[in-house]
Amino acid sequence: MVFLPPRVVHLHSRMRQHPLRAPLRTIAAFIVVCMVLLVPFVVLQGTRIVRNYIHTTKDTIALHGKEALTTFSGGMMALQRSNFLAAHDDFERTSAALQDVGNVLADEVKPWQRVLPLFPGYNEKLHAASALLHAATVLTTIARSSTSAISLIASFPSAQDRIMVLSQAEGVLQSSMPLWEALHTTLTPIPAALLPAEMRNEFEEFRKSLPLFHAATQESITLLQVFKEALGEHGKKRYALVFQNNAELRPTGGFMGSLALIEVSRGRITNLEVPKGGIYDIAGQIHVQVIAPQPLWLVNANWNIQDANWFPDFPTSARKFLWFWNQSGWPPLDGIITFTPTLFEDLIRVLGPVGPVGPMNITLNADNAVATIQELTSLQPYETTKPKELLAHLVPLMIERMTAFGGSTASVLLEVGTRAISSKQLLFYMTDQKIQKIIEQFHAAGSLASFQGDYLAMVSANIRGNKTDRVIRTVVDRIATVQDDGGIDATITLKRSHGGVKGAKFTGVRNYTYMRFYVPKGSVLVSATGFSESPGALFETPNSHAV
Repeated sequence: MVFLPPRVVHLHSRMRQHPLRAPLRTIAAFIVVCMVLLVPFVVLQGTRIVRNYIHTTKDTIALHGKEALTTFSGGMMALQRSNFLAAHDDFERTSAALQDVGNVLADEVKPWQRVLPLFPGYNEKLHAASALLHAATVLTTIARSSTSAISLIASFPSAQDRIMVLSQAEGVLQSSMPLWEALHTTLTPIPAALLPAEMRNEFEEFRKSLPLFHAATQESITLLQVFKEALGEHGKKRYALVFQNNAELRPTGGFMGSLALIEVSRGRITNLEVPKGGIYDIAGQIHVQVIAPQPLWLVNANWNIQDANWFPDFPTSARKFLWFWNQSGWPPLDGIITFTPTLFEDLIRVLGPVGPVGPMNITLNADNAVATIQELTSLQPYETTKPKELLAHLVPLMIERMTAFGGSTASVLLEVGTRAISSKQLLFYMTDQKIQKIIEQFHAAGSLASFQGDYLAMVSANIRGNKTDRVIRTVVDRIATVQDDGGIDATITLKRSHGGVKGAKFTGVRNYTYMRFYVPKGSVLVSATGFSESPGALFETPNSHAV
């Protein structure tokens, strides 16, 4: 283990602290939360109120109420098992049981409607009970609709017309929007004081959350619309799937050495091409000479597409990537999707071993995938003329496995994808700015955040350090002191240790890293110690005709 001297940066800023943005919400989160919370609650409380004030029918109502709770619970369990048909049937039975409760209540109350106002509080409680039962019925309908939508989305891989399936799911969710509004209208007038004391806070919290559930449904609809457009609803779309190797860190995730070109139409892949020379097959067709950012002169003073992700703001790097791409003569792209080995490992853990792959007959699993791919795709020209050939065989297999997922696997893949987006292991950029704006709203664009308060972003760029970043241990210590005038004095101590073995392939070399610190605008650098510059003799010189 090699320990490097600590790097210390002392900054002064007058910016105040600001909370971090909320993480990306998953498409289905609101469904689970609302179904778990409200239906058992309103059925139970509605049944309690009616049993307390309509004694002659309490046994009948309790029986139907128990049936509603039992079937709703069964529907939830079936939904968790991705048994959508069983869930739908259970929710239908829940709705029928709740309807029975309402019918019994109406039959018993009707003869007494004229005298109910003579009993103080009784009429109000009866109306509250009726409203709660109606709310439960409405939410059960929402649960059925949501189950239908999820079922449709789960059938996407096997559907003849995948875009139509997504449109149907969108339509089902659209039909539930007025139901959320009806639920809000029904629950708003109910005084929480009429409920048992131990349930009032939960009731109030749920009632306040209804606008959030309504908004989450709209977000799900918006996502489906984006998916349809991105998957070629109105014509063919072409994307670059770019592998960012986080063992060789670059500002947006890692060095871009490999990629695949994919064309989709109406939700189906119509063409897939993996350049066997990787990104260098593209770079070799770019004849314009551009001077690289000076730190990159350590490897190449002439900027090219493989180093386009120099900017920590992914949309900016993506636009630079597209600029280089458009100089290459290859067909234009509609977007870029990048992923790291971390996501690849997580996918294989879910999908299981993949193989045998290609003429090498290699089977990849979560333990050997990254090392094997790195070994075979990094072969030197004297060892192979097709260093990315493994990926040319692997990518189609992975796509086939992912698009053939079953119900239970679908929810796990959704979780893996959501986690990858939140940790920036999976990033998207689309040339259609309408879609791009929505991607940014869902925090899937890898944009460098803009804050009005205190802020620190540390960005590493491995330059000529091979694949060493997975054996580098980094510890950051930040001490901030708020001054009397509201300014902040911050001292950042960065400690990095190299855990590689000297001479080991990929990791047994020196790690050259260009480090950037992003802080609030207007901050003043007081001092910086412990850093060192690479010898000038290691740097290349740009071509004289480069611009």
